[in-house]
Amino acid sequence: GASFSSEVMAQVAAQLATSAYSRDLETEADREGVAMLNRPGIGGNGLIKFFELVQKMEGKGFSVPKYLSSHPMTGSRIAAIGKLSKPASAPTLSETEWRTVRNICD
Repeated sequence: GASFSSEVMAQVAAQLATSAYSRDLETEADREGVAMLNRPGIGGNGLIKFFELVQKMEGKGFSVPKYLSSHPMTGSRIAAIGKLSKPASAPTLSETEWRTVRNICD
C-alpha cells in the first residue's frame, strides 16, 4: 500500500544521497592520491593506466548509471587525474625492485 511506497521512496532517496556523498569522497581520495604521487615525483600516469583498464573492463559488462553509482564515472576520474598529475621525474623502482614487488604480489 501507501506505506510500502513511502518506504521504498525513502530508501531510494537515501541511496541517492549516499551515492553522491560517496562520489565526493572518492573524488577527494583521487585528488589526495595524485598529490601523494606528485610530491616524490612519481606522477599519476600509473593511476591513469589503472583506471583505463577499469574502463576497458566496464565496457565488457554492466555499467551503473551515474546517479546510482557510489563512485565517479571512470572517464571523469581519468580526466581529473590527468589534469592534476605532474610528469614523473624519475623511476620510482629499479627493474629488479619492480620484479621483486611483482613476485610478492603474484
